[in-house]
Amino acid sequence: MKQRIDTIEVLKQLISIPSWVEGTKDERLLGEFIFQWLSKNTSLEVKKECVSEGRFNVIAGDDVSTRMLMVGHMDTVLPGNSWTKDPIKPVVDGDRLYGLGSSDMKSGLAVMMTLAASNKLPAGSCMLFYVDEEYDFAGMRKFVFDYKGKIKPEQIISFDGGGLKVGNGCRGLIEIRVTVTGQSGHAARPESGRNAIVGANEMIEDLCDWLDENTDPVLGPTSCNLAYMNGGGMQGNVIPDNCEFILDIRPSKPEINAKSVLERLEASAVERGVKITGKQIRHDLGSWLTNQKDIPITELGLPLNELGQTGYIDVQMLWQSFNRVPCWVVGAAELGMAHKADEYVLVSKLKQFEEIMLRFVTKTPSRSDLVGVILVDSVWV
Repeated sequence: MKQRIDTIEVLKQLISIPSWVEGTKDERLLGEFIFQWLSKNTSLEVKKECVSEGRFNVIAGDDVSTRMLMVGHMDTVLPGNSWTKDPIKPVVDGDRLYGLGSSDMKSGLAVMMTLAASNKLPAGSCMLFYVDEEYDFAGMRKFVFDYKGKIKPEQIISFDGGGLKVGNGCRGLIEIRVTVTGQSGHAARPESGRNAIVGANEMIEDLCDWLDENTDPVLGPTSCNLAYMNGGGMQGNVIPDNCEFILDIRPSKPEINAKSVLERLEASAVERGVKITGKQIRHDLGSWLTNQKDIPITELGLPLNELGQTGYIDVQMLWQSFNRVPCWVVGAAELGMAHKADEYVLVSKLKQFEEIMLRFVTKTPSRSDLVGVILVDSVWV
């Protein structure tokens, strides 16, 4: 009889392999471990999807058209200086398992791997272990680029959740850099120039007033953060004719995007006699919301997470790219522990999460149940 995989031991192994992105460090060692582990411990076909410069996603699936897509990211943030424990030496103290990524989100990866090794996955299951979630979403972008239109999942589950609650949506993420040009003049005669810094401030205030009107009853308000501003020179007697700023906007309504934001800023600039002479969009990602009735809440026996003022979750890209099929996020992460020093996950909660997901997947038809109905044009990812 095959011995059951110990999820806690798997998590310890994952934590022991650094996977933050800095200099020559990234997720490739962890990706190689997961690739080899899945190849050895599961019956799934496992492959690597090249992302960039040696970095790769790991994808595992069967030979049935993808019906259930399960995802989790392999990277972590860089450990801060305030850690009192070694971030890559997992330690269990009572019910707490300490280590970098224990909550965000190597505990989720460990459960995915345990489910894959159980041989109880539903037919048409596919697992995506991807890179770069904490940075620029390169792994998710690559997956979407390669497989949009090629697979038709019926539901998508991210294991990047927390508190044994189910998330069914998030606000979007827009990040833009804007350069504003005014007209220099003598500070004693304000009418002799156009102050680019003042103009930029007024443009941002106008934008925030407009964004305040765009509140979703479920996802909450659209927020705007002035993350950076710089302009002018070192002399106080000159009206500054240049200003640059970066905005981080979390839209809760799908009609708010980078284009609409820039149009608003352009109109405001004209009113104030300054010009936008540079603009750069880093992120232009919309909101995501799956109807509660389309999520197996009853089967899971877990509560829904409160969605107001959520951060961005890259599951939104999958939801948008794969015809807005039901998407949900679930996990055992300890809420508030992500990106914090001495990060931990509760062992009891992790084991409970594993059992919940094992019961859930075994309620779905297995591969053997679908013998004879494998599609000729089936594509697993």
